[in-house]
Amino acid sequence: MKGIYNRSATVLAVFILVNGLAFAFKGFLQGHGVDIGLLLVANLILFLLGLAGFFILMRGLRSSNTQAFLRSVYASLLLKLFVIIIALSLYLFINKGKINRPALFTSLALYIVYMVIEIRQLMKITSKKTDA
Repeated sequence: MKGIYNRSATVLAVFILVNGLAFAFKGFLQGHGVDIGLLLVANLILFLLGLAGFFILMRGLRSSNTQAFLRSVYASLLLKLFVIIIALSLYLFINKGKINRPALFTSLALYIVYMVIEIRQLMKITSKKTDA
């Protein structure tokens, strides 16, 4: 169980780093049209989704049943999909359809970063398992 918390510490470090960089370069980002509020909220949502997805997948990996692992993969994917769709719908509703594209594309890049971290951590765990 200790390894799980060490691996989630990596995601926490990325979350803190992104927030720190957003505040440090606030003027630069706002000068380039990035909505800092959207960026920070997106970072928080992606951080929480990354942790939730990682723990769901870890629970599936502990099972000896392959179907249980596949269900955890689908559950993680659907959780992320629905939460992001709901968050994006709320954002569009609140802003009356106006999209801050720089912040939205930066959030997409953050999603990719969190996804890569999650996949790398799972690959490290599965490479250490003898029955994987």
